[in-house]
Amino acid sequence: MTILLWILVFLGTFAAMEGMAWFTHKYIMHGLLWKLHKDHHHKDHSHWWERNDLFFIFYALVSIGFFLLWRYEDVWIGLPIGLGILAYGITYFTVHDIFIHQRFKMFRNANNFSKKWDVIGANPTGQGNVPGNGTGSDGSVSDYLWIRLNADGCVEFIGTSLFWNNFCIVFSEYGKRLLGVNDSFLRKVAKVQPAGEFEYIMSVTLLLNGSLRYDMFDANLNVLLLTALGYDILDRTVKITGDYPLFQNLDHRYFVSVETDLLVSQAIKVVDGKQTIDRSIAKIFFPTNCKVLLQSEDGVLREDIDFEITSLIGQHAFVKKTQPSRQWTALQTSYDLRFYRFHLYVTYRYFKTPENKWVFTRMKYPMPKENSWDLALEFISKV
Repeated sequence: MTILLWILVFLGTFAAMEGMAWFTHKYIMHGLLWKLHKDHHHKDHSHWWERNDLFFIFYALVSIGFFLLWRYEDVWIGLPIGLGILAYGITYFTVHDIFIHQRFKMFRNANNFSKKWDVIGANPTGQGNVPGNGTGSDGSVSDYLWIRLNADGCVEFIGTSLFWNNFCIVFSEYGKRLLGVNDSFLRKVAKVQPAGEFEYIMSVTLLLNGSLRYDMFDANLNVLLLTALGYDILDRTVKITGDYPLFQNLDHRYFVSVETDLLVSQAIKVVDGKQTIDRSIAKIFFPTNCKVLLQSEDGVLREDIDFEITSLIGQHAFVKKTQPSRQWTALQTSYDLRFYRFHLYVTYRYFKTPENKWVFTRMKYPMPKENSWDLALEFISKV
């Protein structure tokens, strides 16, 4: 019975450490103690020791403390708790630091780019049409690509020389429009299947004069050899930024409208080049509020940026009673107004292929029987 209780405490401690690791990483490592954790993401030195390892030492001291309680104070529960913390630390270090981040030389014979080339450098002499850049040495870890949002909400593609000398990014028409990537950074290439469609390739090539060319092909769509005349191996990090905020295209819902069969003054509207009759008496647009939280450290802005956007999911009051909204529509006649019928529509904007353009579509809101919506009408006379 005692052994079973020890095993349960051990397993409970091991499981609790997962929650503790999540909390520490989210609120401590990326919060108050970011200075210690930063070199785990962006290494600013060549030593095998990281400031981030102090977190391992802290939990090791906690584990040792429980062992000492068991050994010298006869607190039996100290042993299974200490072993649980120790076992979790060994498991986390093995999986996260050895297998994923490849900090040490063990398990590095896998024949793939991320585990092998990450250590020795991406083929310093080059091979075929895939040149290397000569960076990296045994025991080092190279960075490749970051994709993040800047303070304006625009997408940034930040590739190191190791990335741009060996890889490219391929976008569909919809992808480049959604992310706001400018055509000047892309090469338009026809797809084999389906015929008539295109894809867009983002790449960076260094010219001998030091300027950048955002292309990796010659006139015949052959991949450029960086050893060819006029080109050189890229030796710098290059950042490409989108033209407009990502958030403006994430929510394709545009506005909610109320339409009626009453004899109201009709307006003519043109949508996507087509003329139709607008019978709406009220329109409420979906808000696209976004808050940006910037943090500084010793007077210098940190790279991590927090965004807070409004997501309208579930029940939502578009117009609150404390903030009444009135939209007036003239009736053609006030005679015999006995039956009112109103319809709720949602207008969406979506990307249509193969036309490759944003278009609007209107859909009647599918209102379940158990749900409801409110509309207040007020009739006034011009006389």
